[in-house]
Amino acid sequence: MKFRILGIEHIGIAQNTNSEQLSNFFSDILNLPNEREFVENQKVITEIFDTGAGKIELLYPSEESSVISKFLSKKGQSMHHIAILVDNIDELIKHLLSNGIKLINEKPQTGADNKKIIFIHPHSTPGMLLEFCQEI
Repeated sequence: MKFRILGIEHIGIAQNTNSEQLSNFFSDILNLPNEREFVENQKVITEIFDTGAGKIELLYPSEESSVISKFLSKKGQSMHHIAILVDNIDELIKHLLSNGIKLINEKPQTGADNKKIIFIHPHSTPGMLLEFCQEI
């Protein structure tokens, strides 16, 4: 294989726009450093908390039409995805497609925290949404 898995990059948790309880817990109680970012092409606002050994990403919908808004209406506030860091996302995509894995987008998109990202369709991973990302 021409790519390597480098580790778990973050766990994504969908949150309602007006919900600050989890954010306050991570920042005020656990004192984790955090950054907010608007990711226009994903229609989300992310709040990323760095634990030092992986990150926690809170996902807030920026529009009613966002994927996160739809997720929240079906499943409520809960874990949305696990993100795995790789060193070569283009080679990973070729490998996944050659093994019949369905991707939500076959070309990497720009995600939060300066990453190229793809998502595996949950039909290929019994209900679990997996994100793969690479540093830009």
